[in-house]
Order: sequence, then structure tokens, then C-alpha cells
Amino acid sequence: MAAKRIYSQDEVDAILARAIESQAKEQAGLTHDDIVNAASEVGISRDAIEAAEHELRQNDGRRSDQEILRAFKRRQKLAFARHFVVYVLVVGMLVFVNLATSTAFLWSLVAALGWGIGIAMHFMNVAFPDDERILERERRREARRARRDRWQKRGADFERAVNEGVRLLLEASQKHTARVAADEPKARVADDSHEEEEEEIDEREAARRRS
Repeated sequence: MAAKRIYSQDEVDAILARAIESQAKEQAGLTHDDIVNAASEVGISRDAIEAAEHELRQNDGRRSDQEILRAFKRRQKLAFARHFVVYVLVVGMLVFVNLATSTAFLWSLVAALGWGIGIAMHFMNVAFPDDERILERERRREARRARRDRWQKRGADFERAVNEGVRLLLEASQKHTARVAADEPKARVADDSHEEEEEEIDEREAARRRS
């Protein structure tokens, strides 16, 4: 009976990567369930796959489509709730004012109906969203945010470089000023000594002439 071949970790990784790549080409991409099913056949658990997927998303800084949709829908629901609360409060106040002043013409109902159309359209957008358009718009927004962050980082790096250059120039200027200030007394002493020597020479010359 032939012994079973034992593959090294590098060989296992290479075989799995090539098999998944080949299957992805045939199916024009793999879904999350496809990856989980393929991994389960070689003994890899769903939890391990999901943990690896989560780590990969954290490393590349991109959110999954499901995360984008969940976050967007949550924001939309909160926005609709605030809109509806404002609508109820304002329309209620208008109805109260209308009934308190005159009941001949219920103008508050006109305002409630007009604003209610906007509320209904807002509700339709929240209840029946276009996922593809949402994803496209959110991806563009993330791309713009990423570009803005990159430019801000470059601007901060440039500002730090400029500040560092200015600091080095100031330090060099201060050192030069201190060196010049330290050399001035020495130069003054040297000048005084030279003048004294010239005076002594003049005195000796005058004494020689008198003699």
C-alpha cells in the first residue's frame, strides 16, 4: 500500500490558491458562500474564513458591500424618523392654530398634504432602496474621502518639512551669531595689542632720533 503524500504548508497554500483562482475564472468570481464551501472541503471552518475576510478588509481599508448598505440604510432610517417627527410636530401646531383662529377654511390640511407628499417619497426611498446605485455612490464618496485624506497627509508632511527647515535655519543663524559674538573680543584684543606694538615702535624711533 502506497504511503500518503504529506504536503508542506507552502504547497497547500499554492494548491488552494491555484484551485480558487481557476474556479473564479470559470465562474467570473466567487461569492462568500463559494469560498466557505471550498474551504470546508479541505477542513477549514467558516469562522476561520470569516475571520480572514475581516482581517483582509481591515488591511485594505475597504468595507464590504453589506457593511456599506447596512450603514447607509441605518442613516436613512434615522433621517426619515427625524423628518417624520418634525412633520408631525409642525403639522400638529398648524392644525391647532387653524382650529383656534377659524374653521371656515382648513388651510392646515393643505400644508399637511403638500408636506405629506414629501414624507411619502422619503419613505419610498427608505423602504425600497436601489442597492446598486447606493453602492456606486458610497464607493465614490469613499474614494473622494480617501483622496482628501491623502492630500491632507501630504500637506501635513510638507508643513512639517517646512517647519523643520525653518528650525534648522534658525539654529544655524543663532550658532553663527554666537560664534561672531565670541570672536569679537578676540579680534578687539588683537587690534589693541597691534596698536600697542606700533606705539612702542614709534617711541623707540623717536628716542633714537633724539639721541
